Amino acid sequence: MATAGSIPLEGHEALRRVALLVAHEAAPDDVFSAVTEEVGKLLHAQTANTYRFESESEAVAVGTWSEGGDGGVTIGRRLRLDGPTAVPLVHRRRKPVRIDDYTGIEGSFAAYIRELGIRSTVAAPVFVQDDLWGAITASTTAGVMPEGSEQQLAGFAELVSQSLANHEARRQLHDERDFATAVVELSQTVICVFDRDGRIVRFNGAAERVTGWTAAEAVGRDARELIIPPEHLGLFDEILERAFEGHEPHPMQGWWLTRDGGRRTIEFSNRPLVDADGDVTYFVSTGLDVTEREQATAEIVRLASEQAALRRVATLVARSPEPELVFEAVAEEAGRLLGADSSGTIRFDGDTATTVGRWAAGEVRAFRAGAVVSLRDSEGLTAVVARTGKPARIDDYSQVRGEAARGMHEAGYRSGVGAPIVVDGRTWGMVLVSSTATEPLGLDAERRLGGFAELVALALEGAHARGELLESRSRIVSAGDAERRRLERNLHDGAQQRLVTLSLQLKLAERKLPDDAATAGTLIASAGEELQLALEELRELARGLHPAVLSDRGLAPALEALAARAPFPVEIAGVPDERLDDRVEAAVYYLVSESLTNAAKHAAPAAVTVTLRTDDEALEVTVADDGLGRADLAAGTGIRGLADRVESLGGRLAVESPPGVGTTVCARLPLRPR
Repeated sequence: MATAGSIPLEGHEALRRVALLVAHEAAPDDVFSAVTEEVGKLLHAQTANTYRFESESEAVAVGTWSEGGDGGVTIGRRLRLDGPTAVPLVHRRRKPVRIDDYTGIEGSFAAYIRELGIRSTVAAPVFVQDDLWGAITASTTAGVMPEGSEQQLAGFAELVSQSLANHEARRQLHDERDFATAVVELSQTVICVFDRDGRIVRFNGAAERVTGWTAAEAVGRDARELIIPPEHLGLFDEILERAFEGHEPHPMQGWWLTRDGGRRTIEFSNRPLVDADGDVTYFVSTGLDVTEREQATAEIVRLASEQAALRRVATLVARSPEPELVFEAVAEEAGRLLGADSSGTIRFDGDTATTVGRWAAGEVRAFRAGAVVSLRDSEGLTAVVARTGKPARIDDYSQVRGEAARGMHEAGYRSGVGAPIVVDGRTWGMVLVSSTATEPLGLDAERRLGGFAELVALALEGAHARGELLESRSRIVSAGDAERRRLERNLHDGAQQRLVTLSLQLKLAERKLPDDAATAGTLIASAGEELQLALEELRELARGLHPAVLSDRGLAPALEALAARAPFPVEIAGVPDERLDDRVEAAVYYLVSESLTNAAKHAAPAAVTVTLRTDDEALEVTVADDGLGRADLAAGTGIRGLADRVESLGGRLAVESPPGVGTTVCARLPLRPR
């Protein structure tokens, strides 16, 4: 170790110059050059060198100086660390050494030194963190190096050691900073650092991607003006204050504003950054953007709520309640699900609409159940859905013309959405929800309402089917009763009376036979005639139950028999040659029979055509007349009974009867009925 007393004034100046160079963090190569030059000049040497130990067996020159600028060791010159020259001795002894005479020293490097004319050398080791790094040498060609040169050289060696240590520390710090920067910038974690005033001092790549702001745009800006939502300004100030008071803020979830005006949901972990003295210097927030996760979770919850609401209504529909109960349930479930303030189920009746189900989050402000509004001259939601049969929405009732829209606006509602209820291809009504909020109802409200509208349609179709079933059962019972009464009446008035008369005639003939054979013969002949007539009437009754000709000979002869009895021409075409299912043939027979009977009674046609067509699955029967028309399927029991018979086989019956054009009855029957 060099002491202050052992270094002359000019040595201190030289050390100061090198120390300033080290303090300014000069590159090691610049320090090596400066040290070797200062050492050479200070010690009045002819050459000075700095060596770095590359291995246990070799050193390399990294700094050189020679008086006059040439004639010395060149940078990059390699030196083996064997032999008794100065640098190998420093490597072995780890302390300053001197050689005052190279005469007689063996080795190639000693010979090289002698060629340079060097006679004396002093050398000192350079350590970096207790590790031997290299050596500094100073040599003269004239005499011997002055006493104390080793100590002065050691002072410069310490400066080289300090420079190398500083350089290594800077390199490590730079590497660590590069690593930290890479981690921060490449991380998917949002990282933002704030100063005491809430200004942004660091904004990583993830923060850029989340918000749309670049680091260049964000750094230096007040976070309150850039990314903190207005409703969170007070909370942000509180978190900052607590952080710089040394408190550990707790994890939290909040929002950041984005450049395009949107919001992102961030889960934060907040922490103050402290310096070596324990003072808080910055406040850092790290977080994950969970917007998509939150949206997905909200969507799952929304779908679950929607399915639960639909399931409750579907369960109610499955119990076959009165439609009014379904109307009320749908209004309430739809309103609650969509976060509306009001909802209703509405039925269309021509030019008017009637509220048949009603719900409100509070008091019903307008259009209570039973309210009727006109659909004429209206652009309101009800009128639009009734006119188009499609979902519709209104985002501002104040801008819409019509009685219903005016009523909704006066009641304080701002927006509404409606979905049609379609029954048998006809727009029966609609489900409507309304809101008083400034923001319109959600963009998917129409789709979500559609599910409820379908359930209302299902309930109505079910109620209609149940009604038709009850009516059909009633018609079957009534028809059976009427047929029994007809048979009873016909038997009583016809065959029964004739048989009674026959019985009396036979008894009278029996009494006359012994005394008046001629009279008895006349009575017996008359009885025979009565018997024949009774048989004819019984056969006629039997034909009414099931035509014998149909069973015995098939469909074509049976239809020809019906045509022969008709009071007008009947043309028959397309009757299949092969026999069909008994039930199908009977349905065709009675369809044609009833149609011809109705035409004879009510239509006064000039002619009737009966046409049959078959395909792979069904038989189509059409009976068309050119009579008066105006036939009504619901007015009488005959055609309605035929419809029941056709539908019982899985078929369909349709009647068209425009006034003055005639009537067409068309049935489609499966060839293989259920």
